[in-house]
Amino acid sequence: MEETNFNPTQEFMDYLYPRITVVIPTYNNSQNIGYTLDNVLKQSYPDLEVIIVDAGSTDRTLDIVNGYFSPKVRICSVATYQVYEMLNKGISLATGKYINFLAPGDYYLSETSLKSLTNLSLNGEKPHLMFGACLLRDGKFEPRILYRTLSLSLLQKGLQPTTIQSCLFHHELFSIIGKFRTHYKLRGEFELFCRFILYPGLRFKTTKNVLIDFDFKSVYRKNIWIHFKETFKIIRHHFGFITAFRWLFYQKDLGRMARIWARGLKRAFIGR
Repeated sequence: MEETNFNPTQEFMDYLYPRITVVIPTYNNSQNIGYTLDNVLKQSYPDLEVIIVDAGSTDRTLDIVNGYFSPKVRICSVATYQVYEMLNKGISLATGKYINFLAPGDYYLSETSLKSLTNLSLNGEKPHLMFGACLLRDGKFEPRILYRTLSLSLLQKGLQPTTIQSCLFHHELFSIIGKFRTHYKLRGEFELFCRFILYPGLRFKTTKNVLIDFDFKSVYRKNIWIHFKETFKIIRHHFGFITAFRWLFYQKDLGRMARIWARGLKRAFIGR
């Protein structure tokens, strides 16, 4: 594996840029899908396709998407809303050499975000993965930047280097290590990073440039336990029980669950 950190500002001829497919899973996202599509289509990238994977929206989502009349945009439908199955469907339909994933409400911070990230592949060997930094926001706290070095030790702590929205995955990578595991609900991308780091010979390059604004939803009560269980299961599967046991006592999910339980108990007895 290889990591390169630099600010990719060099311009290349348009024909050198490989096709990128942006996969966007949707379900009743009429309030956000137009904003994200506008942002994607304003990218100054020369060869771009967008695949909307819709899980049977009953609001105006599909009307808004169909209103763009853009040859770059395609729509496919799936029966149920399962995010990782929808991402896998987009992968199977993608014609791009590299694939990016967005959710309605996410957006690129610059019209040159995709060019800047793809420049990492035009300065040397063709990496299987390229990623940059991400701006996380949830409307409650000050936005923060997520960027870490991808390493075995990082993943053994249950942490990701960035969000998948800030990544470009080589299409070939999914033939090598497989697509997203669909039995996960929250941590499918973390599990994919684990498979990546453990497979010999894969290359990645990174930039510390902040490329994506990501709408980071708060972790709801019902999801904390799912997040905890899936993280433990993934670490145990890929790195062994001892590593998973060590993670169990050096992370925050148990404390967060205890605080939420205590608040709920307090409200039940004495009110807000």
